[in-house]
Amino acid sequence: SELHRIRRAMRSRSRIVAGATATVMVCASFMSGARAFEVTSIDEFTDAIALSDEPAMVLFGTPTCGHCRAAKPHWASFEREFWTEKRLVRVADVDCVASKDICDWHGVSSYPTIKYFDGENGEFGGEYKRAVTYDALAAFAEHYLIDDDEDA
Repeated sequence: SELHRIRRAMRSRSRIVAGATATVMVCASFMSGARAFEVTSIDEFTDAIALSDEPAMVLFGTPTCGHCRAAKPHWASFEREFWTEKRLVRVADVDCVASKDICDWHGVSSYPTIKYFDGENGEFGGEYKRAVTYDALAAFAEHYLIDDDEDA
């Protein structure tokens, strides 16, 4: 299909860029201070997020977006508790300036956009449409993404 042809072409292109991107983490400016996993290629996104068995939430944004900067402290707190400390939900960032191909592939056109991946909603995830506060992110993750049996 046309989608598969586009994905193959973008993956090929992203492999060429991946080596340089790994050395120079251009995404660091977007969420500096946060420890969220910074996704820089479509292959990396597919492997680490979309096809992973772990639930994930991904913030797509830009360094110049005021709403993205305002979300940063909440996103960092969410990442710290739900990924770094508890390993319950993988938290990732995509800088839509440095990694425009990933944002285009996911149809992201406004910032910040947060998508969630739960192993059931496919490689394009579902869009999180709630407040970007720690409390709202945590409540969403606890209700929709975390298997209660894991805590038992």
